[in-house]
Parts: sequence; structure tokens; C-alpha cells
Amino acid sequence: MRLEKLLICIFFPFTLKAQFIIKGNVKNIAAENLQHVTVSLNDNISKAVITYAVTDAVGNYEIEASRDTGVFLRVSYVGYKTEEKKIKNISNPYNFKLADANFSLPEVMIKSRPLIRQNGDTLNYNASQFSKIQDRTIGDVIKSLPGISVNPQGQISYNGKPINKFYIDGDDILGDKYAIASNSIPNNVVDVIQVLENHQPIKMLENKVFDDNTALNIKLKNSSKLRLFGSGSASAGVPFYSGDIRINTLAFLKKIKVINTYSFNNIGIDLSSEILSQNTNVPWQQQLSNKLQPVLSFTGLPRPIIPDKYFFNNQSHLISLNSFLPISKVKSMKFNINWLPSLNTNITKVSNTYYLQNDTIKQFENQTNRIRNNNFSFSTTYLINANKYYFQNQFQFETLLTKGVSNIDNEIKSFQQSLNGKNKGFTNALTLKKIFARNYIFETSISTNYNNFPEKLNAAFGAYPWLLNSNIDYLQTAQTTKTNRLTNNLDISISKIINKFLIKINEAFLIETENTKSDISLNQLNGSNKNADSVFVNNFNWQLQKNILTPSLGYSSNKVQISILLPIVLRKINYADFIRSKDTSLTRLSFHPNAKITFDLNKYAKISLSYKRETDYTNSLDLIQGGILRNYRNLSTNNLNIEFSNSNSFSAAYSYRNVLKIKFFNAALIYSTNYNPTIANQNFNLGLIETNQRYFDNNTSRILLLTTVSKYFFKLKGTIKTGYSGTMLTYNQIQNNIVNSLRGVSHNLNASFSAKPFWNFNYELSFNYTTSASKNLSTNSNIGGNFNLLNTQLETVLNIRENLFIQLLANHSFQKSNNNNNSYLLADLKLSYTIPKTKTDIGFKVINIFNEKVYKISNVDGVVISTNEYWLRPSTLLLFASFRF
Repeated sequence: MRLEKLLICIFFPFTLKAQFIIKGNVKNIAAENLQHVTVSLNDNISKAVITYAVTDAVGNYEIEASRDTGVFLRVSYVGYKTEEKKIKNISNPYNFKLADANFSLPEVMIKSRPLIRQNGDTLNYNASQFSKIQDRTIGDVIKSLPGISVNPQGQISYNGKPINKFYIDGDDILGDKYAIASNSIPNNVVDVIQVLENHQPIKMLENKVFDDNTALNIKLKNSSKLRLFGSGSASAGVPFYSGDIRINTLAFLKKIKVINTYSFNNIGIDLSSEILSQNTNVPWQQQLSNKLQPVLSFTGLPRPIIPDKYFFNNQSHLISLNSFLPISKVKSMKFNINWLPSLNTNITKVSNTYYLQNDTIKQFENQTNRIRNNNFSFSTTYLINANKYYFQNQFQFETLLTKGVSNIDNEIKSFQQSLNGKNKGFTNALTLKKIFARNYIFETSISTNYNNFPEKLNAAFGAYPWLLNSNIDYLQTAQTTKTNRLTNNLDISISKIINKFLIKINEAFLIETENTKSDISLNQLNGSNKNADSVFVNNFNWQLQKNILTPSLGYSSNKVQISILLPIVLRKINYADFIRSKDTSLTRLSFHPNAKITFDLNKYAKISLSYKRETDYTNSLDLIQGGILRNYRNLSTNNLNIEFSNSNSFSAAYSYRNVLKIKFFNAALIYSTNYNPTIANQNFNLGLIETNQRYFDNNTSRILLLTTVSKYFFKLKGTIKTGYSGTMLTYNQIQNNIVNSLRGVSHNLNASFSAKPFWNFNYELSFNYTTSASKNLSTNSNIGGNFNLLNTQLETVLNIRENLFIQLLANHSFQKSNNNNNSYLLADLKLSYTIPKTKTDIGFKVINIFNEKVYKISNVDGVVISTNEYWLRPSTLLLFASFRF
């Protein structure tokens, strides 16, 4: 019976009890709208408050009540006389005009509800205070909060550090894919956005084990916990039958919580960001995300700094079904299903210039890609989070089907290629923790991960016949690969709490097996097929056994937190090449110390110092000696044995936050070095780039400085956010067997100011400036000079009338380099009207008003200067309607 109720709530969540809606407006005698006025619904007899609401930026309120008889409304606001009205007919709006009240309160300070309130390690942001007229989801509001930033992929960071949990009323409904909640929960149902500092999600470890992670909790209004609610929107326009649809249904009841979303669009909104993992810093979620990466691909370009909607050509659907069942106070289950079929079309042009010591090589490529992806995932989690023990089991299945066609025009010839891949796998991760007598803590986790990934890349021309086909022309190349990987982990630890110390010993075992097979088939001019030379055939087996013994010590007091880990890692590796009768085994012992100390300087600031050393090994794919044509440009061939690299990193970080002044600041200085006895060598030959690993004392060093500042100005009613990152990287590249010692320096400065100085007007101005330069130390020459990129964005919103607002968004991009200067202006316009007495908005929007057709940008990477061109979506007119229920 419980299962039937679950299925009904997931797929047909429309049978909840109806609520009465009472709404209206509050003004003063000068007919000015009053914001943050408390409107309460009271019982006629007892006078007790049944429920209440607070007026929004335009003085409107809305109360959801379980009855409409025997009740009255009371409106109270500091500085105005309290007024009451009896409820007679809820279909009529109940509007109020408050008269001024002259009174004095000796020796009493009257304060409105603060923007941010601190309670211990919890920061409470008043959601309505930071909400703007145009905000529709809680994700829109989160981006405006001082001290919080959201990257383009939807990852939320607090004071420079990514959060590790996203709760909705204290429940982890979506796990690491919380962007769905950010884009689905309506803004008007949220009361408070909480930041939980030093958050320990495991109850049995609270006040026992220090955790410096940060979580975010969305606290809903009481009225939102009694019913189904949601939102929807649709738009349609020209050209190309452009449009999008989104429907969100949500319910947060005592016995079940549901977040369901359906979305479709073909106007450049990348829905895949909503189902990406945002919390890969959590160990068990790292296992769930440990899927194989593609070996074969089309050549591609990095995404430009402009928003996706201008260049991303797509046709995407997303169905996301998420249910959370609180079985008891400590037990829960959740089910998460995501299905994302999409068709993406990209038109790009790139020219690369390689400045080698003895040659200059130029390549160009015009490319039109159509890639169809079908991504499906299902996961279920059972959790017991009790005061004495913790148990969690999560199972996840995921498959990604890829089919793509690409038309290429380059310096070699014009041709077509196709790509097929089917990545499927599953993971089961089980974790158990328990506290025994005398504060002994036992922990164990077991996980299994399996992936199967066959791929095929066809190039419809006889690529490099001098290499693949004995210098005989042929029709088509077909590169195939198939990789299987199985990973098993077992982790056991015992720890003891002694006063402020945590002494722990951990033992971890890992067994990983992987097999990769590949070959190249050649379609001849006479229609026959043959395999390329045996040098392009692979049957490679890899096995890794790893044992990690980690004694550790933790200390936590009011002022100091110390963590010292001393892992001793024993690896046993065996790999075999069945084609070349090569079988290699080795055993290696390494030491990976990791230490961190944090000082609380005062109640506002803290400083931390850390050191980490690691030893890594050659990637299994880099040990495959047979050639693999990873894309039509790049051939991978190697002739190495496994080698080990060492890395060391040192960091110092300072963090400051003052809630009363709403000021946040953090800075980090990181220095890292890496030694690797191998390096990638690129050889250029008639359009082909052949990459192989060779032995070389490869030393790399990096200095990185990161800072962010966020401050709210009460008089301006706005927030300033600034950030700076500077990097100096010294490294090596080898082209055509010649070593280049390089140094790259880059600086990035970003800043934004958002404010709503008046109830009917708000704006946000932001800019991002990047400058970079690369120098070849081997020849003492600069490569391409300095590259400077400035991107500026302005968003303004004006309420023309109470229910009518106009929004303008402009994005200006300017790049200056030795080769050329590029300037682009991209702008959107939106007009929205709220139909009175409804929760429905209608209007129109125009995207790319000035119809910019191409976005061009240059960059430098080592000895390579690239100029990339992206064909932009044309000017698009859309009519839209949105509603809330």
C-alpha cells in the first residue's frame, strides 16, 4: 500500500486537499505600496493567529488558509495604525490603507527583521529581502546573496568554498544534483536561506568530530508544507519554431516530499547542468561519479565566456522525478530518476598556429557537429542517521548513448565523420558507522563500480594512407574501442575520542581491473574491408591492488583545529599487452602526508595552513602501445613502462565574515610542484598530430592566488562582489622532439554590483577581465604578446506599473591582442505583465536584439595560438506565459 501511495505522489501528485486563498494589497494614505507588512489571519473568538503572510515589494500579500469562516484579517506595521477586516467573501481582494500612527517608545529600539541573522554556526538570509521583481525561483535569489556565488554549472560556494550538502527543510532530497531544486522551487514559498557552517551531517558525530564543510538549507514557509504547489512556463516564437516549456510540481508533506520537473527547450539552455554532480568532494559521491571517460571524440572548442543561449544550438528534454520518504525520525528513503535526451548542433571555426623552435605550423578547421545524447540515470538511497549509528546504501545505474555526425572542412580536405558510444554502468556504495562504549567509533564502507564503454569513430575519407594503408588511397577509416572497468573498495576504520583529540586508524583496500580493446578498420576503394597494421590493434589488461594504512590525529578546540593524516600506500600493479606478449608487474610503497591547521583569530576571522604530498602513477591509457586515432587529428602511440610522479602542495588561507556588517572576505595562496619522469611529445606530420609519452625529467610549478570579497551596503540597498585569481605556471612542452620550457602568467578580475534602490527598480552590473601571456624560456621569446579580454554585463528591471515590468540585459565582450581586436554587443529585452487576481504572467522577449552572427576569440596555450569562431543563434522573438499554483 505504501508503494502505491509513493507511485501516486510521483506521477499523479494532484489529489492533495484544496486550500482557501485570501489576497490583497497594503498601501499607506499616500497610495504608496508598503513592503514587509505583516498580515495575519485570526480566529474571531480566540483572536489567535492561524497563519500569516508578509507583503512583497509591491505591497501584495497572499494567505493560504484551511477555512474561510469565523476568521478576520489584522494588518500591523511599525509607524502605522493596526487595521482589521472580517472575512466575508474570499473571492474579493482585501485591500488596506494604513494611516500614520504617532507614538514614542522611550529607551526602545525598533528593528525590522534583519537581512542576515546569525545563530551559532547558522546564517539565516531573509529570502524576501534579497528577492527582486523578476526572480521566479530560489536559484535566482541565491545568486544575489552576499558571501555566496554560483558558477555556470550551478555549483554553489560560500565564502569561496563549495557547499557539500543542499537541504530542503533539513532533508537531502536531491543529493549531489541540487541544481534541479535551485531551478524548480518558487521564490515566494521560501522563508529563509540558511548557511550551515562547520556542518556535520552525521548525527552520531555531532559535537564529537569537527567538520569544516558548509551546507545550504532552504527553509520553506509553513503554508508551503500543506499542499501541492509548483510553477510552469511556456514560450514560442521565431525563427525555427523556437520555444521552451517547463513544469515543476512540488510537495513537502510529512510522509513524502516530491520534486518533479519536465523541461523542453531549443533556445540554448543547457539542461545537462541540472543533472551534473555538484558535490564530488564527498568520498562516496566520488565513487558514484567514477565512470569511464570517452577515448574517442570529435575535435571541439572550449565554451566561450558569453551565456550559452547565444551560441548553444539544442533540442533538449529533461524529466526529473525525485521522491523523499521520511520513514521515521532517523530513517528515510529517496528515489531519483533523470532522463535527458538531447540533440546539439554546433557550428565552429578554428585556426591554430604552432610556434615551434624550428618551424611554424598552421591548421584550420570549419566544423558542423550534430550530436544526439540520451542520458538516463536511476538511484535509490536508504539512510539511517541515528544518534548512535549511521547506515547508508546508495545504488545508481546510469547510461549515456551518443550518436554524432560532423562535417569537416580543413587544410586536408572536406569530409564527414560519425561517432557512436554507449557508456553504461552501475555503482553500489554502502556505509556503516557506529559509536561503542568509551567513545570508540567504528566505520566501514564497501563500494562496487562497473562500467562498460564501447565506442566507434568513422572518418569518411582515407585518412593518412601513408601511415594506415601502406600509402594506398582508401575510402573510410573506422576506429573502435571498448573498455570495461570493475572497481571494488573496502574501507575500515576505528577511532577513539579522548577529550579534544580524535585518534584514528584506517585501512582501505581497492581492486581495480580494466580491459581495453581497439582496432582500426579500413574501407578500400573496391568496397572491401581490411584491418590496419597490427601496430593499431590493442588488447590491454590492467589490474591495480591498493592497500592504504592511514593513522591520523585530529584536535579541535574553540580556537584551533588540527588534522594530521599519515597514509602509507602499497600498490601492486600488473598490466599485460596480449598483442605484444608483454606482461609487467611491480610493487611500490609510498608515503602521502597530509596536514591542516586552522586558527580562529576572533569571532570574525580564521586562518588555515595545509600541506599535502601525493604519489601517482601513469594513466592506464598512456600505457597502451598500439595506436589509437582518438579523433581524426590526434593519434596516440606510446612505448613506456609505468612510472610514478610526485606532487607537493602548500596553501595558506584567510577567511573573514561579519554578519552585522554583511561583509565576507577570503584569500588563499597555493604553491604546488610536480615531478613526473615522463612527458607527452607531439609530432606534426601532414595534418596529423601524433602524441606519445617519452622519458623526461618533467618538473612543473604553480603559484596561485585567489581572493573574493562580498559586501552589502545598506544605504545603496545593494551588494558588491569582487574576485581575483592570479596564476604563474612554469612547465614543459615537447613538439617534434624539441623541448620548450614555458611560463604562463594569467590574471582574472571580476566584480559585480546589484541593487534595488527602489521597489520598482533594480539592476546588476558585472564585469570579468582576463589578461594572459606566455613566454618560451628556451628561446627567450614571448608567444603572441598579451591577450586581454573584458566581458561586461548589465541587467536592469523597471516596474512601469504595479503589474508590468520591463527587463533589459546587455552583454558586451571586448578582446585585445597583437593579432586583432574584437568587440561584440549581445542584448535581450523582456516585457512581462502579471494578470490581476491571478498568478499568471504573460509577455514577450527578444534574444540577441542586434543579431550578432559570429563570436570570435583568441587564446594562447604554450606554443599554440588559437583563434576560435562560434556561429551565434539569430535574433529570436518569443511570446511567453508563466504561472504558479
